[in-house]
Amino acid sequence: MINFASLLDSIISLLPSIAIFSLMFSMGMGLVTQDFLYVFRKPKAAVLGLIGQIVLLPIVGALIAIVFRLDPHIAVGLMIIAACPGGATSNAFSVLVKGDIALSISLTAMSSLLAFITLPIIVNASLGFFEYGDGTIRLSFVDTAVQLFLTTALPVMLGMLCRVFVPKFTNYVGKPLFYFGFMCLLYPMISFFKNFSGIIDHSDILQSASAIVLNVTMMLIGAGLGALLGLSKRQSKTLAVEVGIQNFALVMVVIIVFLKDLTLIAPSIFYLPSMYIAAFALSFFSRKYMNEK
Repeated sequence: MINFASLLDSIISLLPSIAIFSLMFSMGMGLVTQDFLYVFRKPKAAVLGLIGQIVLLPIVGALIAIVFRLDPHIAVGLMIIAACPGGATSNAFSVLVKGDIALSISLTAMSSLLAFITLPIIVNASLGFFEYGDGTIRLSFVDTAVQLFLTTALPVMLGMLCRVFVPKFTNYVGKPLFYFGFMCLLYPMISFFKNFSGIIDHSDILQSASAIVLNVTMMLIGAGLGALLGLSKRQSKTLAVEVGIQNFALVMVVIIVFLKDLTLIAPSIFYLPSMYIAAFALSFFSRKYMNEK
């Protein structure tokens, strides 16, 4: 006989992976080959964005963990956030702040395709550096890279192929699939919040607020680098969003599916509302003081 309780648990455990696949597939449906060529048309902005996402974010995350003397599980949780480059959410906020949408989409597409290589490197380095666990907790580089490729890069590619070969299907399915992915992510998040006190120690709460520092600092760095190096206001706003807002769905996949360790999730609980508040604040500020004629 089928054990329906066990089957349901298995399905629920897969929801984060289903969510990220659906979100990345729907994002791919909105991409065209030209989105990847932005780096050649305006290399300064694209290269700055990639450096911010792949290099500066982990460095700043590590510095925050060291300066605030975070406990190992909080430090590693923060580094997982720093290792997950922005997804479809950052594109939506780039629209909200009236940024350079082509730059936003290009950065999201390229960083998502690179994540299956960069993410396991950053996470494993963090697990070792912060001496988390007994030394047995590690992401298998090959296994993780393959799984991330299947859940991030591959669905983006498939979505792009759908746009080319079955555009009518893309028009009908794109938005519903995005909302489906979001709902798949919502259930495990709600389940976690219901058991919040049993998973997160009250002493972790103050340290976990360091995720807010990471969020705000990176948005300021993104905007500051753009302004300092002569980018337009629209490009600078986009860098603030792309460098400052991370792929929360991918964070959940790494913690729940790959590492299977909910104690690492504490910083994410603070990061999620922080990135929305910071993005809306940037939108208000930019519309009032940073609009270009």
